[in-house]
Amino acid sequence: CLSNTREALLDDIWQWIKHPDDSDGARIFCLTGVAGSGKSAIAHTVAQRCSEEGLLASSFFFSRDVAERNNPGKLLSTMARDLARDPRIREHISVLLESDQSLATASLSRQFGPLIQEPCVRFLSETPRVAVIDGLDE
Repeated sequence: CLSNTREALLDDIWQWIKHPDDSDGARIFCLTGVAGSGKSAIAHTVAQRCSEEGLLASSFFFSRDVAERNNPGKLLSTMARDLARDPRIREHISVLLESDQSLATASLSRQFGPLIQEPCVRFLSETPRVAVIDGLDE
């Protein structure tokens, strides 16, 4: 976002990230709006700030115009790759894929638990982490 734009909304999102217990247990922040209203700019700003603060688990920005970013199948593999920056998660995913090679090409519903949910719960639960996903409607 450009400086001094959407500051109130960005502050609300940042408070939700930094104080998850104050948000009535809501673990998903869904930003909606009409096309062109700045949702992607906000998502990029949130991802950048989370990265700077060491809170970004992963980000994925769908785009109907870019082949590698308009495939839902790329979402979880990208998230798993990003999560694997943590050596503990890298080892976890490596062991999983060695023991079950079919997991690499499995359905998203089959991949989510072992590649995303389980490592996050097991290794990242001490600090809130953020996954930014933009353009689900692309």
